[in-house]
Amino acid sequence: MFPSHVKMSVPEGKKAEYLIINAAECEPYITIDNRMMLERSKEIVKGIKIIMHATGVKKAYIGIESNKPEAIEKMKEAVSGEPIEVKVLKTKYPQGAEKQLIYAITKKEVPSGGLPLDVGAIVFNVSTTYAIYEAVEKGKPLIERGITLTGEGVKNPGNFIYRIGTLAKDLLDHVGLVEEEKIDRILYGGPMMGIPLPSIELPTFKGNNALTVMTKEVAPKKELYPCIRCSKCVQVCPINLMPYLLKMQVEKREYDKALEYGLMDCIECGSCSFACPAGIELVKTFKTGKKVARALKGRAKK
Repeated sequence: MFPSHVKMSVPEGKKAEYLIINAAECEPYITIDNRMMLERSKEIVKGIKIIMHATGVKKAYIGIESNKPEAIEKMKEAVSGEPIEVKVLKTKYPQGAEKQLIYAITKKEVPSGGLPLDVGAIVFNVSTTYAIYEAVEKGKPLIERGITLTGEGVKNPGNFIYRIGTLAKDLLDHVGLVEEEKIDRILYGGPMMGIPLPSIELPTFKGNNALTVMTKEVAPKKELYPCIRCSKCVQVCPINLMPYLLKMQVEKREYDKALEYGLMDCIECGSCSFACPAGIELVKTFKTGKKVARALKGRAKK
């Protein structure tokens, strides 16, 4: 939910060389970006051209994973004759993470603690690009967006346009849920990076691209075991961090060491937690550690 106007305001001394549209949509279950590309391809291209004009960028790329052949063909047709190239990416998680996407398309690595602009890139999501088109051409503020209502706990899953602020309960009532005793959790987002809802009486916000209802059969509770330093989390980390070591440092409140070992570089993709054979929720620890580290840093400045 990073403000779009900030991304488009290229600071003095920096230069935006290319625009990257994130259409990878690597999170399992979520398909709203794919649907948007199939139904609103021309409008998305207009949004890309608006961003290019505003930032002075001369070249744009649309990164789409190879498991979306229809969207790839649709977007290739829509960008014909434009300085916009569709890049077909390998289907893998988390291909849609900003730094991974930039590297996959440009082979440039965003430095630790840096921003995409440090390597000349500006990155926008498909839905944001469409919203920019609506804002400029129609004068329409951001009052609605697309969402995927999905998961084994949903009776009639699908993609919908909804008004921002609608209660999660009202959206889920629209598609119907299985029996309550079968539901394990309901998430803002997908199963990897989603945030569990403490109550479905909560409103949606502009970053909600999905509500995922997981059943107990699909998401069984893992029995928790001690970490044995098996390094599974290290092998799957897309940022090349050492999650087990970061967890230990955060729990010991050694925040300086954790920051030194890349705590803030964690993209919270959930790969380490998913791969951990001990069932340890590593990402939860990192989220907490980041909040504390930021608070301590803010206090030190005062």
